[in-house]
Amino acid sequence: MSDLPVSSLPGLGPVTQVWLEEAGIRTVTDLRAIGSTEAYRRLKFMFPRRVSVNAIYGLEAALRGCHWLDLPQDVKTALQHQAKDINEALRRGHRPGALFKKSNDRRKRHDDSRHPDDSADDAGGD
Repeated sequence: MSDLPVSSLPGLGPVTQVWLEEAGIRTVTDLRAIGSTEAYRRLKFMFPRRVSVNAIYGLEAALRGCHWLDLPQDVKTALQHQAKDINEALRRGHRPGALFKKSNDRRKRHDDSRHPDDSADDAGGD
């Protein structure tokens, strides 16, 4: 499954698939390697007015193999915070890579706080 194109993931619409490819994210392996937050960051900086918070939900859901509405609320909340950080950085004019470490640190803190037992129709408004 790893070398399959991102178009093989459920819930990613055709416009989002094109955006991902333009961002250099062509395969499922590419997307898994960087994660939904970094993929959202890249898309947001490339297409700031077209990419919404729904994209980060859709990307995460696609990686999990579920519909974005089925993401656990704590995951949605963490994704909202990450998207907000990225959006604020964009408004402040930070370069695209400037926020990556901060977003990863926040996600790690969120992941570390989860209990050990814890285990999209369209991602970008296509």
